[in-house]
Amino acid sequence: MSTPPDPVLVLLSDWATRAGLSREAVARELGVARATVAGWFLRLEAQAEGRPPSSSAREFRFRAQRPEVQAHIARVLHRGVQELHERSTRHEAVDTDAADRGETWTVAHDLVMRLADQGLAAATPAEAGARRHRIAELVEAVPDVVGTAVLAVRRGSVTTVPYAYQVVPLVEAQEDDDATHEHVRRVRGQIDRALSEASESSRWEHGGLVPRGGLVQQGTRLVAAGALICASLSSTRSSQQALLVPSTHVDAPVRDPRIAVVITNPYGGSGPVAGLLARALGAGHLPAGEFVRTVRARRARRDVGRYGERGPLLPAAATLDAAFILQPTLRLLVDGDAAGAWFLSLEAQLLEDVPLRRAVDTTGAIVVVVRLGERWRRLAAWRLAAAELNSAGDHEPGPGRPLSSDDIDLTVGRRLEDVERAVLERQAELAAEFRSRLSRGEEALQAVLETRAAEGRPSVEVRLDEVPEEFPVVAVDDGTVQALAGEARFSGPVRVAADAVDVMVDSWVRAAGQVLDALGRLTGHGGRDELVDVEPADPWVAALREAGGEAG
Repeated sequence: MSTPPDPVLVLLSDWATRAGLSREAVARELGVARATVAGWFLRLEAQAEGRPPSSSAREFRFRAQRPEVQAHIARVLHRGVQELHERSTRHEAVDTDAADRGETWTVAHDLVMRLADQGLAAATPAEAGARRHRIAELVEAVPDVVGTAVLAVRRGSVTTVPYAYQVVPLVEAQEDDDATHEHVRRVRGQIDRALSEASESSRWEHGGLVPRGGLVQQGTRLVAAGALICASLSSTRSSQQALLVPSTHVDAPVRDPRIAVVITNPYGGSGPVAGLLARALGAGHLPAGEFVRTVRARRARRDVGRYGERGPLLPAAATLDAAFILQPTLRLLVDGDAAGAWFLSLEAQLLEDVPLRRAVDTTGAIVVVVRLGERWRRLAAWRLAAAELNSAGDHEPGPGRPLSSDDIDLTVGRRLEDVERAVLERQAELAAEFRSRLSRGEEALQAVLETRAAEGRPSVEVRLDEVPEEFPVVAVDDGTVQALAGEARFSGPVRVAADAVDVMVDSWVRAAGQVLDALGRLTGHGGRDELVDVEPADPWVAALREAGGEAG
């Protein structure tokens, strides 16, 4: 039996590498013997390479270190001791013995082979066109659900194709509002269980975006029990081409690429960017979340937490397990076990896993990294904090009972109530924590780019820096909602960013256009005009072709 390396040791290794420190220098910083540090790193290297550790290797557990050593580690990593304790403890929930490794490889290999033989819909839950109907069928099988409505959600100012779909369960209204609310709560729990058993996503749309109103069917009043989100742009997609982009000549920087990995921080748009590129080039798209969820459903062992559970980011155990599944998947794609051209999209959080990180560092696939500038990170952190509060809430939002900024009337000039100000202050505290995590994610992405550049491996970097002026941000510093513009949007302690997906989608389209230009240059083409049809039938692809060169 073995466990993944302690995440704290991974952080130490990255710190030592970036700082160019020898093992002796690390030992001096931490107040331990050089042999101790050497033993920790020897074991880490063995785990990353999948070989037995040597006799000199030593086990590292942060919680087992002396208090003064823990304090030194926290100091050099610029983290709190308690945070490192939590990271070190939670990852031990993942067991990865030999049998489990073999089972995961077998399941992943089977699914990847199915991608080649039968198309993606046969291997994963379904592509977007059919998946919303599958979710509706699962929901309608719940006894108290009368029926469902499927609604298109259109996003972006230059697109006409749905960005996602809402599957809305309809239930009978009860004798009064309180009874209806309790009935809806109970039915939603039944739906969650039904979707979980089928290994489908159970992410509910935030209450503020759920369709309002009701229906009357044969004298019975029906109400919406919420809305389940089914992605379209960032969903799975089958491959229709053998290559991403054929090279024009033998001296092209990259010859006939077939696989690309798109990695971003949250709100960097890894799924939408990869989805757009797949549409434009006729390639397949494999979102990490959907593939991981499918592998977990087919494994015999106990799951360690579903990918896509409550909360905006994965807990430590689920992160490591997801990365453990994706490492062999990337290798199988690159080795050609699935014919055709593919984009694999994932988020930077998964790079905390050493084997997956090194697989990304060394893969022969093209690695596409979408970086977030400081202002985009502030924006993303605020939205992540809202998602955290929404998912952790113990009540339905309503007048005087907001869960997050999404439930607060932010009309300019309005004076906020005390409970609303308290929620925004709590959200600002969470946003500060998420900014730190996003900054660490950017450091990991930068390290990937530097490592690949040093080894001459193909990479593409795109940046989202300036937040478009159309993105609404308000201030509530004195308790009154104030409209902001320009630099003022990001200069104060509490800046409330709306869930302006339209603006984000426009920026992701521009970022995908930049990536397409870069792919063209790598393969000897002049740019996106040579890669995309002059009059593409897909409106998303038309928007991609016409998008400007600046990504935000």
